[in-house]
Amino acid sequence: VKGDETMSLVWAENDTIGIFPDEGYQVAFPMAGSSGSKNAVFTGGGWGLKTSSTYSAYSPLVGQFYLDKTKIPLTLNGQTQKGNGSTSHIGAYDYLFAPRSTVENGHVNFNFQHLVTILRFKFTMPKPGTYTSIVLKTNGQLITEGTFCIDDGVVTTTKVTGQQILRLENVKLTEDNLVLDAYMSIMPINLSDKTLSVDIFDNEGNCYTADLVGLDFVAGDFYRFTRTEVTQTLPMVTISTPDGQTVTSKEVYISNSLISVAEVEEATFGIKGRGNSTWSAPKKPYASKFDKKTSLMFLPEDKSWVLLANYYDTSLLRNDLAFYMGHEMSILDYTPHFYPVELTLNGEYKGIYQLGEKLKISKKRVNVGDDGFLLEIDAKAASDEISFRTTHIGQPINIKDPDVVEGDDNYNYVKDFLEKADAALFADNFTDEAEGYKKYLDMDSFVEWYLVNEISKNNDAVFYTSCYMNLKRGGKLKMGPLWDFDVAFGGYWDNERGQTIANVPENFYIKDVAWYARLFQDPVFVSKVKERFNDYYANKQMIYDHIDATATLLLDQVVEDNKLWGTITEKSASTEEVKAAYLEKVTYLKTWIGQRLEWLNTNINAL
Repeated sequence: VKGDETMSLVWAENDTIGIFPDEGYQVAFPMAGSSGSKNAVFTGGGWGLKTSSTYSAYSPLVGQFYLDKTKIPLTLNGQTQKGNGSTSHIGAYDYLFAPRSTVENGHVNFNFQHLVTILRFKFTMPKPGTYTSIVLKTNGQLITEGTFCIDDGVVTTTKVTGQQILRLENVKLTEDNLVLDAYMSIMPINLSDKTLSVDIFDNEGNCYTADLVGLDFVAGDFYRFTRTEVTQTLPMVTISTPDGQTVTSKEVYISNSLISVAEVEEATFGIKGRGNSTWSAPKKPYASKFDKKTSLMFLPEDKSWVLLANYYDTSLLRNDLAFYMGHEMSILDYTPHFYPVELTLNGEYKGIYQLGEKLKISKKRVNVGDDGFLLEIDAKAASDEISFRTTHIGQPINIKDPDVVEGDDNYNYVKDFLEKADAALFADNFTDEAEGYKKYLDMDSFVEWYLVNEISKNNDAVFYTSCYMNLKRGGKLKMGPLWDFDVAFGGYWDNERGQTIANVPENFYIKDVAWYARLFQDPVFVSKVKERFNDYYANKQMIYDHIDATATLLLDQVVEDNKLWGTITEKSASTEEVKAAYLEKVTYLKTWIGQRLEWLNTNINAL
């Protein structure tokens, strides 16, 4: 880092300054000439200006006639750079003031002073792509909002934070140019004894980081940070509840909590616990509901998000892998998006989590229209949840979305449809194109959901729990979205069931469920399963590559996670011991999947 004397700020053609007399209201003076220069001419006029002996000015203009010149608002939030290396956004955040100048020969000479510091980042990124934001982070404090007095430039701080965000638009790097060039305005602050770093995000949710040098940043100075080594890391999610309240309930949100992550500087939301067996684990999963629709990790805006703890998955990869298969290998309509993150809750580090989308009906999630349904086969359904059964689905079918009352139109529609589908599937003419199961069930989704769950040998997917379906009025019943794979892929507990069934890479599992056992009696369905499985099998290297990439990303952080929870090896184990034990878990996962795929390749194609 060093001061950059090659940089300077000049006036632009559309700049307008605000001028105050000693007494009275501000008047706007637009640019009259000399744009592109450090010196410019502004002209204007207004009632009362001639009666003053001195005038003060500031920029950029705040369009309030009754503006208090001692409390001119200042914000450094919302900075957006449009294009790599562009500086067009800086003017809106380069706060200037010129105090008490007198009239000389019919004009006033204002000598403006800067209130802000300009940072320039030149980072060589590890790969091409579209980059979306830079988050400046410190364990000190950054001033992001305040007011200033035009007479002396004194800033009164109204908001401080540990991070400041620069959003990027149309910043696409190629193999020919991997240098990210960006500019950010900050308030002067002495960070010489503090840490300073940046997180850089791309449009795929990847996070990269670089350590910077904390300095005593001076108003009006330019600083350039150049880094040729930028490493991928996990985003940090920071949550605080009012008065540090502990999250103890799955039913009641703690409202007025605050969250910061990636592009969200600080948002108000509610947080509560979630999960069935996972809620009883030491490492708790959480659900959140925002006061207004919010985008997290650059995903479509929504109010509802979840944090998965994956306590029972010693690899921390199984849910991630299943969702990856849903996105990149299946043709399911929708698979929830999740990203690995680190979580700090009320100042305490909680380890590695997955942040992502709660399953719900919406245009960007389960898109079944305004009058559609999201269902879950759930043996663990609470007694107060609205559910029903069919002849061949023994566990409760829970109506997750929308809220219904037993016996109302929505309830009756769903129940009647599932009962007819069940009857058609087990009728003598079940393969009939017009009156058989194809009238009610969407074959493609049933095939895709089956394959991901059969490949992973997902214990809960035997129509026991976390088996989601969706239905659009006037349409067919679809399986999905995918959910709950933390003990799949050979990761079930090391008990009798795990040793003899769930963790054994051989044998069919989901195929034996009543509905699927019946579907496999249809040659057309079997043919579709073979066709789609062979596509998964042909692309199996994608699975191994994704596991390797994600495990590499988590490798450093699993050391800290294990210190808290001891799920990989002893909490007291050394860094080298934890990493070695973790890589053994990863190797086991890949070996198990390889054995599973080979067995399925032989036996599915023999059907």
